Amino acid sequence: FDVTSLVRLGDNLLEVYVDNRTPPACRWYSGMGLYRDVHLITVSDVHTQVWGTFVTTPSVGPEGADVHIRANLQNDGDDVRAVTVSHTLYKDGAALVSFGERRLELEPGVTTIEADVRLSSYERWDLDRPALYTIETVLREGARTLDCYATRFGIRTLAFQPERGFFLTGRPRKLQGVDLHHDSGCLGAAFLPSVWKKRLLDL
Repeated sequence: FDVTSLVRLGDNLLEVYVDNRTPPACRWYSGMGLYRDVHLITVSDVHTQVWGTFVTTPSVGPEGADVHIRANLQNDGDDVRAVTVSHTLYKDGAALVSFGERRLELEPGVTTIEADVRLSSYERWDLDRPALYTIETVLREGARTLDCYATRFGIRTLAFQPERGFFLTGRPRKLQGVDLHHDSGCLGAAFLPSVWKKRLLDL
């Protein structure tokens, strides 16, 4: 929910609640309610859309990996804005390479951009070693930084072969898991990490 128009200078109270009165639930207990964290996110009027980036690795091999990012840039104002967008790839907090820098005239609304970078050396994501990278997308207007948006991802491959099964990063894997509701039975619908730790250890 965008609450921009409702915020006023000074103290504001944000109430978040669930109204389960209509339509009536078909069960004696519907399991509804707030059982996840709620965050208030503040951004500039020109920003990378929240959850607006998508990173893929279309080519992964011994000679290198191709990383592709698609980003939705949002201009909530009424005027065209001249901005510079760039991406920086990080591993363990260290900048590896910057790429895709360009100047844009952002019309009001959403503009989708794409950029690519090739890594000659990289670390694959796997179950035994879940190596993660971060792409930071930065929007600037002149010398002023409008927005900085981080997207975490792993370099991996997925493949399903009818005769051989599922392969993750080139290795056969069995799909494992459980089919359970999020709630904790008589303890309620809130997600309790200690309960789920005990459940998984008991499996």
